[in-house]
Amino acid sequence: MTRSTVLDASMEFGNEKSPLRSMYDSLTSLPNRSAFYARLERALDVFHPPHQTVIVVFLDIDDFKSLNATFGRQIGDEVLRTAAARLTQLIPAEDMVSRLSNDEFGCVIISTPIPEQSSSITRALSAAVSAPMRIGALEFAVHASIGVAINVNGDATASAMMERAASAMYRAKFNGTGYTFFENRIASTESGVVAGSVQSRWVL
Repeated sequence: MTRSTVLDASMEFGNEKSPLRSMYDSLTSLPNRSAFYARLERALDVFHPPHQTVIVVFLDIDDFKSLNATFGRQIGDEVLRTAAARLTQLIPAEDMVSRLSNDEFGCVIISTPIPEQSSSITRALSAAVSAPMRIGALEFAVHASIGVAINVNGDATASAMMERAASAMYRAKFNGTGYTFFENRIASTESGVVAGSVQSRWVL
């Protein structure tokens, strides 16, 4: 991509009437839910097992509503921006990290179907979000619940993949396991970083 192409894209995004703006989240500058689904559908059309597969990661920041109520929306927004930046640093440019809704993020990852690699990626995402965040005089240690769905058979739709990842995420949140892989109706669970309630420390 040339310098002029990047500049043109940046100018287009800055235009409030540009269609490009409708595909991005204004708070974090990440692709939004619409862009996420479009990328996921394209990935499922192109990449198939056994050589490559599509992984969907559904991440929800635990107790974010309580954090917002306690410290205010401005602090909550900074937490979301920080989480978004950390996730972006871990996801390769050819893949995608997206803000799906208020405190929910999604990742589309194209990978070789190696279970150990999927676990490693998930642990890294969990650790990145859970690392201390310093915002002004406050230092936060937030946690996330993560669900992972892998297109093992190569026949899943985008909606099915999202439903599976969301189901796994809610199971991880309910069990406090940090992250869970969707497999055989959640019959098999792999635990990572232990999830907990929001912990906050601040310096006056």
